[in-house]
Amino acid sequence: MKICVVNPLSSGSCLIEALKDYGAEIFVALDERFVKSYDNYDLAFSTNDELIAGVKASGCELVLSGSEFAVPNVDAVTAALNMKGNESATAVCRANKVDMLSRIQDLGLDSAGFKLVKSVSELPSYDEDSFPVFVKPVNSAGSDGCFRCDDINSLQSRVESLVNAENLLGNINTRVMVQEYIQGQQYVVNTVSLDSNHVYGDILEVNLEEVDGTPVYREISATDIDYNKGVSKDIIKYVSGCLDALGVKNGAAHTEVRVTESGVKLIEVNFRLMGPDLYIDAFSFGVGYSQASLWAESIFEPERFLSRVGVSKPKKMNFAMVYLRGHKAGTVTSRIDLSKMRRLPAFHSLRQIPPLGYVTENPKLTTGDFGIAYIAHDSKDVFENTLMRLKILEHDGLYGIRD
Repeated sequence: MKICVVNPLSSGSCLIEALKDYGAEIFVALDERFVKSYDNYDLAFSTNDELIAGVKASGCELVLSGSEFAVPNVDAVTAALNMKGNESATAVCRANKVDMLSRIQDLGLDSAGFKLVKSVSELPSYDEDSFPVFVKPVNSAGSDGCFRCDDINSLQSRVESLVNAENLLGNINTRVMVQEYIQGQQYVVNTVSLDSNHVYGDILEVNLEEVDGTPVYREISATDIDYNKGVSKDIIKYVSGCLDALGVKNGAAHTEVRVTESGVKLIEVNFRLMGPDLYIDAFSFGVGYSQASLWAESIFEPERFLSRVGVSKPKKMNFAMVYLRGHKAGTVTSRIDLSKMRRLPAFHSLRQIPPLGYVTENPKLTTGDFGIAYIAHDSKDVFENTLMRLKILEHDGLYGIRD
């Protein structure tokens, strides 16, 4: 089968490898913005019409999103060529967080209230009881531009810094979202769908720190997936409602929610794989599969995939994906202390470590600037001890960094 993967950035490379394991022929289509940073692509496009024509000429049977950057493009192609994809009537809700949250609320699903502003002067009158609030771009990713604001001064400052600035996805923030701050434990929920049948591959508990108002992912850890009881039951019921409301029929979705005293509330749904990495060997060892391999299974082994629908899955072992942090921004000059981390008893693997000379500007982003560490162990005590020792090493400085 010949499959087009559009803009396979971030964890898109993991999707390509999972598809190739089944013998798929991959046709890579890249937005012209990314051609200088990607090797061995088959098509460069600047408009959806060019992409549609290229995919049609290529003879591809499927078109898949390789990253956040591809979602609107893939929706356009599947609709134009009548290919398997998501509901075309709700495409705008998958391309814009405002329309997404509006639809969720219109259908009676609980989510955070929000306001859109183009300037500080458009901010509503907030009293002290309105805080904290959360500020973020309408269209970005990786915690870019996301801030918790505890008073009106910090809110005004953050809005002023974001409006008309370019965000991580290359979009100009013509508007900024000021959102109700949701108190509660955060989870990321990774699903794959086939003909509106949703399989829950991961429900991952997020250890989130807030540094200067910015949410910083420290690690995400596997939890039991139980369709019949506990918090996972509530999450599954809620997220399934969101996926159906937003027209998700086929492919991957990455949903962020918080569990509050009153129930599950949506942060956002992303219509692509979780990023920045889905190392299949680590996820297979710790979970049994990766979201990318599960997506490939839905394409090439649909009966096996559908047999997973509604089936509870206790976690295989204690497993976490750790977003490594540098102690400061600057130029990476050495990585010698990574060897200490590799000797920890629950260490499994390390991915996306920065090359020497790499210049990082924002060590707080959840884009894996300083690498991803996977840890896994049958023993909870060994697992937790490894995680604690890893963070001590991280605090002391895993990398040599020059200002």
